[in-house]
Amino acid sequence: SAITYIEQAAIGYEAAVPFVDGYFHPLHAVYHRNCLPHIDRLLAEGSYRIVELYKHIRLVQIRKYELVRFDEGLAMLNNVNTPAEYQLHAASLNR
Repeated sequence: SAITYIEQAAIGYEAAVPFVDGYFHPLHAVYHRNCLPHIDRLLAEGSYRIVELYKHIRLVQIRKYELVRFDEGLAMLNNVNTPAEYQLHAASLNR
């Protein structure tokens, strides 16, 4: 599965984050607990952007070509932020 693949890719790094079409997908990433001190410091400094964390840790980017073998359309990376988006994505799963 894609989750297992990302988890395995994270070995030796503090995070493995999908990076597709110029964008990180942090909600689909795997993070090591060693990230916590960095996260605490960034939050204390008022920095709330996850990409700021990436500047301070050992990170491996998971590229599109690595993910399409698990999900050709990369639906796994779709954002669902509203009820309308949920309905759209739920309908696409039933096709």
